[in-house]
Amino acid sequence: MADEDVAPEQGELAITRTGDRLRLAREAAGLSLADVATRTRITQRHLAAIEKSDYSELPGRTYVTGFARAYARAVDLPEAEIGAAIRQELDEDAYGSRPLYEAYEPTDPARLPTARLTWTLVIVTLLLASAYGVWRFLSVEPDEALIAAQNRAADASEAPQNDLAAPAAGKAGSQAAVATNAPVVLTGISEVWIGFDDAKGKTENWRTL
Repeated sequence: MADEDVAPEQGELAITRTGDRLRLAREAAGLSLADVATRTRITQRHLAAIEKSDYSELPGRTYVTGFARAYARAVDLPEAEIGAAIRQELDEDAYGSRPLYEAYEPTDPARLPTARLTWTLVIVTLLLASAYGVWRFLSVEPDEALIAAQNRAADASEAPQNDLAAPAAGKAGSQAAVATNAPVVLTGISEVWIGFDDAKGKTENWRTL
């Protein structure tokens, strides 16, 4: 007798999810999932997921609440109460699925770089940067040997011109000297009058040639 009194209480305690309430109401009304699907125009797969409280099978939170309210209307359950219960279950599931804290894995001290290694890397980096800066500075400076070679080439190109200019000037001077002291010979192909101007511009020695 005592067992018979406890059994209903255990059955009532077992019905803790909204999906179980909907399923029991459907069975009490003598309806199948196909009948509820026809009344609500919801697929049997989604209705079965609601009965199992497996809400991950449904498209989203809004669809879960809407489908559950439609299911409640089809089996004469208070849809507002069912909708509120579904939202509460969704909140509990979402909260329970998140860990209260993230597991923290302590770092192995052997993997951490020591202070000496850190300073060594810093010094090496600074030395490399300094060496690169010096190389860049020297690479843009002109090479002294190259400058000297260019100067020698410029001097060599100018020397022949000076040498050629000097003999030309000497030759012109000698020709001028010769022209000043040498006699002038005139030859005519017919009889002409000819006269000569002296240094003062006076014409003298008019004669027939």
